[in-house]
Amino acid sequence: MHAIVTNVEFELDRIDEATTMLADAIVPQAKALAGFVAGYWLHSADRALGTAIELFESYPAAEAALAGRPAQAPPGAPFTLISARLMDVAATA
Repeated sequence: MHAIVTNVEFELDRIDEATTMLADAIVPQAKALAGFVAGYWLHSADRALGTAIELFESYPAAEAALAGRPAQAPPGAPFTLISARLMDVAATA
């Protein structure tokens, strides 16, 4: 299994907008990707930072999903993209 791990920084005064964007656009788009297995979208206790872990059944599926994404957050988004990396899943429990 392989994962895309994404880190973002939220605009705290727009956190409700970010939550709506996550539920209405980001999660449904991820679930529709070929080879998508599961996803976890996390935020820090102060809601300033977020991390997404999206699991894919194969390296090519994860690679294609990452390649299809813009290198930065969409204009006007309530967050800034810090990083997005393709990673191997070493273990699960």
